[in-house]
Amino acid sequence: MRKFTFRNMWLVAKREYLERVKTKAFLILTLLTPVLIFAMGIGPSMIMMSKSNGTRHLVVVAPDAELASAVKKNLETPPDETNNSPKDSTKDAKDAKAADNSAASTRQIADIAGLKFTAETSTDLSDSNKAALEASIDKKQIDGFLWLDPAATSQHSIPYIAASTTDFLEIQTIRNAAREALMANEFQKSGINADRLHDLLKPYDLDATNWVQGKAKKAGDIQFWSVFILGFAMYMVTIFYGMNVLRAVIAEKTSRIMEVLLSTVTPSELLGGKIFGVAAVGLTQVLIWFAAGAIAAAPGAFTLSNMIRQANFTILTGVYFAVFFLLGYLLYSSLCAALGSTVNSEQEAQQFQFVVMLPLIFSFFFMLKAARVPNDPLIVGLSFFPLSSPLVMYARVVLGAAPLWQILLSIGILLVSVAAIIWLCARIYRIGVLMYGKKPTLPEIIKWIRYA
Repeated sequence: MRKFTFRNMWLVAKREYLERVKTKAFLILTLLTPVLIFAMGIGPSMIMMSKSNGTRHLVVVAPDAELASAVKKNLETPPDETNNSPKDSTKDAKDAKAADNSAASTRQIADIAGLKFTAETSTDLSDSNKAALEASIDKKQIDGFLWLDPAATSQHSIPYIAASTTDFLEIQTIRNAAREALMANEFQKSGINADRLHDLLKPYDLDATNWVQGKAKKAGDIQFWSVFILGFAMYMVTIFYGMNVLRAVIAEKTSRIMEVLLSTVTPSELLGGKIFGVAAVGLTQVLIWFAAGAIAAAPGAFTLSNMIRQANFTILTGVYFAVFFLLGYLLYSSLCAALGSTVNSEQEAQQFQFVVMLPLIFSFFFMLKAARVPNDPLIVGLSFFPLSSPLVMYARVVLGAAPLWQILLSIGILLVSVAAIIWLCARIYRIGVLMYGKKPTLPEIIKWIRYA
């Protein structure tokens, strides 16, 4: 039996790498993947928030004319005609930004969605007037009406009858406009003026700081999103290129090229070469995406550098990303290669590939939990479990929740696990790639492992 040599494995890896990066599919995928991710992430929101056409004609019915006029004003006031009082003009930019309230929220939503309203007012809360307004909706004379009956508003309910109530942005805009007017009316009855009302409604910002091993680190939503984006990239690339290894094994097995290859290299060399070659393709794409992102962000380098510091993303965490990405990829690619060697077609592989990828899918969900509670006992345990540690431990690293000894222990366990799984999968691969026309059973696979 021929001995394993790294030279042969290097030749196989080189062939796998060059064979893939020279294809048009690699170029197209490299260019289109960021576009598709952006389209899938931002596109639905942009479509959903696209501006609507037309003006909603409403009637505001309230027990007094002042309340009805206040709701009418909140609905009809354009976004750029607010906060023009002398008090607001003397504030600096920071105070003006902090003074956001429900009224500003109402105007922002209306502006984003392109919502425009015209409103009439009425103080007639009789049943006959309500029936007349309902008839006006049927005749398409109005789009709807607000019925601010004191009995309903005392229960914090704002009745709204309209021809269509499916547009949640429209509903939210109308609700906020009525809510602000009702609150202002109640505060005025209590002797609180408008300026005091805005001060009371001004939100408080929580200035959160992580205290880790004697050092203060700013916390915020950006840390969660940095974990999510980088973890998602690791997850997608691992799944995509793990499946590439599986398909490559099946293609060579079904075309009988495998018999020729095994006459010159050992199964272990072939398996290792395929895994490392495809891994290099994945890293090439990731580096291209990072480089393109860095170039695109160059004009805003100062802001980007602040965001990077807030996200706790440093050169060291970048190194950890590469380490956990490589080890995670090697782990799952080995499992995919072993699966590919035991089946005879992609149709058969599709029935089992979900089983191989299931731990990675669960790891992604637990990674999101790790972004919330990185020191939860379950999360800490999963950060050492080989099938989940590439994602879960990396999340804890970015959040600064994992001490150095835990990171090194996780990497050590992962290295041993990768070596063991590659060795185990190579034994399955050695026999499985030459088995045609028969689906192996679990006892047979165990025999391959024992006698290969």
